[in-house]
Parts: sequence; C-alpha cells; structure tokens
Amino acid sequence: MEELMEYAGIFDILKVLQLEQYSQIFHENLLTDKNLLLLTNSGILVEQLKEIIPPLAHRLLILQQLNQTTFSTPSGQIGNDALSSNQVQSLNNIEIPDPSNSDFPPRPRTPLTQDNRHSRPKRRKLFHGEEPDIIDIHAILTKSDLETRTSNGKKIIDTAANRNPLNFQLRKKLVATACHTLMSKTNSSRPSTDQRSQLAACIVNQLFGYMSSQERINLQMSYFTPSCTYKDQQGKAISKRPMGYIQSWFVNFWNTNKPSANTETNADTEVANKACPDVSALFLLALLIRPKNKKISQIDAAEAFIKVTISEDIQSLITSKTSNHPQVVAVGNKFNLDFTEFFVLFEGKGVKCDSLLQAIDLSFKSFYVFRIEFPSQCYGAYQFLDYAIYKMKPVCTVSSTVKELTAYACCENLLSTT
Repeated sequence: MEELMEYAGIFDILKVLQLEQYSQIFHENLLTDKNLLLLTNSGILVEQLKEIIPPLAHRLLILQQLNQTTFSTPSGQIGNDALSSNQVQSLNNIEIPDPSNSDFPPRPRTPLTQDNRHSRPKRRKLFHGEEPDIIDIHAILTKSDLETRTSNGKKIIDTAANRNPLNFQLRKKLVATACHTLMSKTNSSRPSTDQRSQLAACIVNQLFGYMSSQERINLQMSYFTPSCTYKDQQGKAISKRPMGYIQSWFVNFWNTNKPSANTETNADTEVANKACPDVSALFLLALLIRPKNKKISQIDAAEAFIKVTISEDIQSLITSKTSNHPQVVAVGNKFNLDFTEFFVLFEGKGVKCDSLLQAIDLSFKSFYVFRIEFPSQCYGAYQFLDYAIYKMKPVCTVSSTVKELTAYACCENLLSTT
C-alpha cells in the first residue's frame, strides 16, 4: 500500500509536467522494500551505500533485523509477538547516522554522564576570529596627530616606511596610542590576553610588513609575549607572566589609576561637601597643589595645612608641636566636616577662633608679621592664598599650578557675578 502511494505521488507529478510516458519506467525501477531486502546480502555494495547514503543504510539495518527475525519464525511471517525483547531492543538502539560522522555503523546508545566541572566552554575574547587587523594603525596615528597637533604619528609611519627602527619616544607614542584605542574599542581598561596579542600582531604586520616571517615573530614577541609555563633543568615548572612593551604600558596604567585607600570618600563626606563648599574647598587646596618634594604625600600636605583632631585636649597638641610655623587645628570629624572648635597653635600658645576661615586668616597673617617662611609641606596652599586671595606681591617664583588654579578661580568668579 505504501509503495502504491509513493507511485501515485510520482505519477501526479509526471502528469503535471506532461511526462506520462516515463511513468512505466519509474514504476519498474521504484526502490521498494523488496529491492532493499536483496541489497542486505550484497556485501561490498552495502558497505559503499553506508558511506554514500547514510539514511538508506539505516533503512537497510532495520530490514536486515526484520529479515533475520522472519527466517527465525516457523511460519516465515512476522507476527505481533514474533520479535523477542532482545530484538526489539536492538531495533531501538539503531540510530540514524550523521552524514558528517565517518564512523559507521552507528554504535548503540549509551547513557552520558555530564561533568559540571567542564560544562562551561572557555570563550576567547577575540576580534573577528584570528584576524590580526583589528585596528588600522596608520589611521589612529594620523588621527592622533590631528587631535594633539603634533607630528609624532607621521614620524612613526615614515620611519617604519624607510625601514628604520623606532626610537624610544616614537615607540612609546605608538604603544600608548594603540593601547588607548584598544581600550576604547573593547570598552574595558583590561583587554584580554588574546586581544593584546592581536594588537601586537596588528602593529608589526601593518608597519613592518617588509620583514621576513621569523623577524616579524621576534618583533611581535617584543611588543607582547603571553604568559607561559616551562620546566627548568631540574624539571621544576616555572610560570612566566606576560611581557613586552604593550604589557608594560598596561601595568603602568593600572598602577597609576589604582584607587587609593587614603582618598576614598563616603556618603557623609559627599553630603558635607555640598553643605559646606567653602570648608571642603580649603581642604582640597592642599591636595590640588602638590609639593615639589615627592617624599611628601598629599595626606601630609593636607594635615600640615589644617590638622584635624577629635581630642579637645589642645594643651597636649601644643606640647607635642615641634615646628615653629603657625598651625591651624580643627576639632571634630573630618569625614563629615563637622567641627566644633578652631585654634591656631604658635609659640607654645593656642588662639581660639570662631571659624575655619578666621583661623586660616590668622595663620596666614602670622607668617608676614613674624617673617616666617611658608612650610614646605603645604607651601602651594599658602602661596595660592598669597597670590590669588590677598594679592600680595610675590617675592619668589609663583608655581605654574598656582597660576593655573588662580586663572580658573577668577574665571569662576566672573561667571558667578554675571
């Protein structure tokens, strides 16, 4: 019945195409189960069909199982209960072969145990597969020249085109420009190892394409060498970190932009900055104008300008004071800028003031009255008061930071008054 349905469908198609004369040929050469039963004993031909037409081989396996069952029954016919449980199980285990799989015949199904430790595949962060041209080096160097109004990018391109090595300054500019572009493209300050390796390949292939393959490999390794593990002479495994110009630039960038524990703020400090902008501005003054001596930290500069204490025992502070400079002291909490008392300590005495501004004013005028030089720890803060606030005639060179801050402060005052 199934064969007649297949032939009827083919005849309808031939009739629509006006090819009825071929219907008899299709009927005589129709591939039926009877013909397939003959193929099960064809030996080499069956093996070839298994490789060429996997679905046909699947059908042959089922017919072969049914054929063996037919000859094993006394009547030669397959009944409803003629198949044993083992034969039914063998039929269920026959899989439809995958054409892309070279293993044939398919093996019986076996239960698979999933290992959760290896269930997540490792995803490599790459751009466009393994293509090295993730960034147009010539384009970013030209763009950098336009933005910075310099010619370093053109010098890099011309030097590489003339087959000359890059000096330290040009190589530093090349690596910095390429790394900034990579961070912008990845939207991350920590691109993956593969992306950094691709960047090194991009630089070498685009600027130094005239080199041989081995020379390009050596130059690429100088720009970025990924981490590796090797064994020494004693057989001990040694791991090496990533190296190269690109890796050094990223390490310096990460260390420079690492948040400092001493400069962290909390919610109380932010609220206090909005509530008392004048007080917070005075504390920031010593932080903005850093001292020339690099051994003096920003925290030391701020404490030398305004010392904050939670103790109300001012006499102990006067006793422990060793310098001969006037010292502004604020009693209270420095995190929320909640102060209760203000003093100026000088020459073994403490003068109480009504506000922080009054204390700083008294301290500044004391330097002029007693002809004392500004302390080196907070010299920039007092020089700003001297140059920008009190408009005193400078007796020494005014630092560029003080001049720049004065220019911005005057500009803000003009904008606020207009």
